[in-house]
Amino acid sequence: MSVTNNVISAPVSIHDVNSVLGHGSTDLGTLCKSSKINKWARWKPVQFSKISALTEKELMSTKYGLVPKQNTKLLEVLTNKKTLGSTGYSYNDLVNANTEWDYNRPTSYYRLTDFLSSLSYGGYNHNTSAPIDGFGNHTIYLKNIPDPTDLSSTTGTADTNSQGVIIRGDSLLYSQFKMRFSNSEGESQSWQAIGGADPWIIPINSLLGSITTGNFRLALAIAYKGFMKLIVGSATLKELLNNSSLQDSAVRWIAPNFFTNADLYYQLKSDASSNKITVSAIPCIVEDAQISVPSSSSSYVSTSSLGSVYSMPKGRISISITIEGGEIKDEKDYFKVITRFTGEYINMGNNSSTIFPLYEIGVIYEGESNLRSSYKINATWTYTYQSGPTSRSEGSGYLTNQVFNSGAAPGSFIVGTSGVAAASLNNDWTLDVTQV
Repeated sequence: MSVTNNVISAPVSIHDVNSVLGHGSTDLGTLCKSSKINKWARWKPVQFSKISALTEKELMSTKYGLVPKQNTKLLEVLTNKKTLGSTGYSYNDLVNANTEWDYNRPTSYYRLTDFLSSLSYGGYNHNTSAPIDGFGNHTIYLKNIPDPTDLSSTTGTADTNSQGVIIRGDSLLYSQFKMRFSNSEGESQSWQAIGGADPWIIPINSLLGSITTGNFRLALAIAYKGFMKLIVGSATLKELLNNSSLQDSAVRWIAPNFFTNADLYYQLKSDASSNKITVSAIPCIVEDAQISVPSSSSSYVSTSSLGSVYSMPKGRISISITIEGGEIKDEKDYFKVITRFTGEYINMGNNSSTIFPLYEIGVIYEGESNLRSSYKINATWTYTYQSGPTSRSEGSGYLTNQVFNSGAAPGSFIVGTSGVAAASLNNDWTLDVTQV
């Protein structure tokens, strides 16, 4: 039997598939069409006119059997073709239109080998999850949102000066962020695995047409006071795929930033300065959202010619974001726990490879000017690291009574854990900052 923790590996038998799916049939065609198959599994039965085992490239050409869904109603509202409210679509209409992606099960050419990987690791994983996952509600403190800065006006060029939304080591949109990319042959690169991704996660760049065009961004559609506004990530998915320089935490580049929409940003800032406010939001993937260098009052994100709006894989997702004033005494002195990483390559399918990307985990000072006071830092965290070409493990690190001295420049970083192989910061962390 070739099953371990609900993962099938070679050699595979009908009995293995039957055991993992909990299916009563021993007929191959019945098993390949079973409703019990986890559609998010990377290696599973797909429709392809071939009897012999598929290559990874052939499997990718089927989009791993998935059918990405567009939210056409949300697109109509964002491009001002429909209103939000009694004369147009309700917010619930837009959420319900955010349908879950379909799985095209095979109708012929049933292959037992579809339950195996054509690469050198794994096979059908009954436990794996969607390629983008981990959505949740969040509270953001007003002083943690920096004032807007100019964004790049060139499609496909990252805004390297963007500070993003500071949420003290957490992402605005994703509490457990997963995303994986692969090369044209389907081989995943571990440095491209952001957050908690594992080799069984379906590569996102095989699902949405050509991500390499640089037109796709992760986004939040924010409903507030009868209007729907779009905020987007400061980097396209192409930039994340291609970037190989040292970066301050992946979520800073990926997570949608409030100041990408100046109209919304200044309204929220004004309202939250005296009251706690909550907005509703729909996570999505947008195509051809143009980022423009704004005047002080204009919108940064142009949606008048927005190309497409894709539902998130998990379907009808709606989150709430609460914005509160206060928390940090000095508006210009704030800190966060981050992971910094280098963009070195590794082929996750090559078991002989032992060269993993190096990470540093610690605390960074994010501010608009040099520190005017000294701060004592105590922090702990857990992280996931690449312990082998096909395995990940969990570790932990801490800082005790480390000091950011007065005069420290924005971007100053205290390393707490370094030389880690492909680590990603987990949610289990603490950060205590005391002025000294």
